[in-house]
Amino acid sequence: MLGLLGLLAGCKRAANVPPVGSGQKEWIHQDFDDLQRWSGGEYPASLTQERAHSGQFSLKAGPGVDYSLTFSAPFDQLSLTKPRKLRVQAWVWVPEETNNITLVITAVNSKGVVSWEGIQLANTVKGYKSWQHLDQKVMMSPQLTSDDVLKLYLWQRNGNDNSLYLDDLIISEEE
Repeated sequence: MLGLLGLLAGCKRAANVPPVGSGQKEWIHQDFDDLQRWSGGEYPASLTQERAHSGQFSLKAGPGVDYSLTFSAPFDQLSLTKPRKLRVQAWVWVPEETNNITLVITAVNSKGVVSWEGIQLANTVKGYKSWQHLDQKVMMSPQLTSDDVLKLYLWQRNGNDNSLYLDDLIISEEE
């Protein structure tokens, strides 16, 4: 018995692997009027004043805007723990049920993609051509480390979709 306790006491978690999260910490609360940690590169057209749920700006994807601005932050800047699940809340304006624009939540590192989840926004709302509340849970990879980077963006997959708008985004660690 003492040998087993000694063996367990000698086990250590790698330095870049945080403990599993306990949840409920808000990571992002974004109304797109202040864009800390968002980058656009060649996609500044995705920040728009055409429609907004609150404030003056929202994020959009649609004709001529296949990818929106991207939120990017290393996990160690967002949480001291390793998330199992994220809660994604936002307000979305979806033009029609055939819209294929996806909210992408991904974790990447220097070797590539660790996890990739997409929320097909037209499938998650109950109405169209009005602001609808989105509240989804997303599972994260158990392979995450504190060195991995969380990225979020809108992606228009087929290039034929009418503009979709996203505002008042909240990402929190669920568990």
